[in-house]
Amino acid sequence: MSIFQEAFDDAQNAPSSGPLPDGEYDVKLVDVVDSDHPMTGITSTNLEYEVTMGEHQNRKVWDNVQHRDETMWKVAKIWNAMGMNDQPSDWKDFHLQLRQNCTGKHFNITVRNREYNGKNYTNVISVKVNNEKPPF
Repeated sequence: MSIFQEAFDDAQNAPSSGPLPDGEYDVKLVDVVDSDHPMTGITSTNLEYEVTMGEHQNRKVWDNVQHRDETMWKVAKIWNAMGMNDQPSDWKDFHLQLRQNCTGKHFNITVRNREYNGKNYTNVISVKVNNEKPPF
């Protein structure tokens, strides 16, 4: 079998794309990265989750927090939901502490979809520490 055939077979068996259906999911936080929006220049902390159980296992879900005063409520909500102590001292500390202390940990998230300008977006509306044993 050629490498192309293997790649195409793998692609056909890959998790579906498109918005993750509304609901609650067991996930693992797999990455935390800061990035700048190419058009606005606003920096965001991006959290990448991977669904660990059920029919959507291995699907990715992303949440981001723009580095603006108006999003501090979301910072506090994520920080507390992930069981972090104290408070981050600044945006860099928020990113580094989540990356060092939460990457690889399991959480329960709730997602809801919304439409904006004809495109569908999946929003993470809540995060909770998953105290159950991981599924592996």
